[in-house]
Amino acid sequence: MSGRPNKIKPVPVKSDLIVPPPPESLDEIAVVEWHRVSQKLFELGVLSDLDVSVIAGYCEAWSEFVRLSLMVKKVGPVTKTDKGNWIQHPVLGVKNHAAERMLRFAAQLGITPVAREKLNIKPVESDDSFAKFAGLKVMK
Repeated sequence: MSGRPNKIKPVPVKSDLIVPPPPESLDEIAVVEWHRVSQKLFELGVLSDLDVSVIAGYCEAWSEFVRLSLMVKKVGPVTKTDKGNWIQHPVLGVKNHAAERMLRFAAQLGITPVAREKLNIKPVESDDSFAKFAGLKVMK
């Protein structure tokens, strides 16, 4: 890998230019994230039906991260062993693993700022009427 920005931007074929529906296997949290990110990726012009599995993986990892974050909030980041030693709570380790997976998928999709820079993705200006009225430059 050369480390140079990719000057050739992949362009989906015209038949792929739709926001694909979420797979039925996704839970409620993942579906909400699916609708949020798929619409944004579509607006940036980097989404096609070829990306369904990658977006699904990202959304599943996000859902797992959210659910495990709530568990860590409830049980705390550390726990005591039978011998009285304090250790990292096992749920925290699983949550951190979900975060790592989520970030790997996010990088592939251009969801992180660094990934967008590497993919040479430019933000899209919003057509928000209030922003135009107020003279603000709002990005989606």
